Amino acid sequence: FSSSLGTYAPISGGTILGTNTTDDERFVDPNNLAGSTAFLTGVGFPIGFNFSYDGVIYDVFGVNANGWIVLGNNALVDLNAPNYGPISGAGGTNIIAALARDIQAQTGASIEFKTIGIAPNQTLVVQWNNYKKYGTNGTNDTINFQIRLNETSNSIQCVYGSILLNSNTADAQVGLRGIDPTDYNNRETTTNWGATVLGTSNSAICAFSSTVFPLNGTTFTWTVPPPCSGTPTAGT
Repeated sequence: FSSSLGTYAPISGGTILGTNTTDDERFVDPNNLAGSTAFLTGVGFPIGFNFSYDGVIYDVFGVNANGWIVLGNNALVDLNAPNYGPISGAGGTNIIAALARDIQAQTGASIEFKTIGIAPNQTLVVQWNNYKKYGTNGTNDTINFQIRLNETSNSIQCVYGSILLNSNTADAQVGLRGIDPTDYNNRETTTNWGATVLGTSNSAICAFSSTVFPLNGTTFTWTVPPPCSGTPTAGT
């Protein structure tokens, strides 16, 4: 894991999911871009390339409107995890959460995805634009962020854009989950998104309020560990 402060680059011209009233919808089917709160599984959307995650190759993904995605393969994605606590909750696998908490759309809001670049250096970008915390006044809440999957390097990035929040304190799960709740790599902070620490449990959270939020351009990156090299000494 690494954290940096870069530049937020919004996408346009991609596939739009949901509407400006989206709240708790899951998106698992290209034939239903409006999403549904009823369906937990589906064929998913194409990543655009083979992506290796936790030692398995995935080629499709699904989206939960509450700030996270799930990877799948063989035309199956499973979003059977709690809306607001997917890293720690029962059910669901292969979860990537940038801001897993109760958020919703508002006027001008959208979820959009697009695979950009040229093979073998493509990137799938899943973008939340102009979302807000659930139940808040839109004039006081604006949330923009992306989840990015990078071809070949198999790295994962959560990139945060402009964020304006009202004074209500909230929290969010941020990080990765594998095949079960004990397989996780998440982040934790109560004061500073620029100095998060490794989560000490699968329910670790990042505080999210008008004074504690990621600065525009904050980028969390998870990379594949390098392989072992050289020859071990006999007896070790």
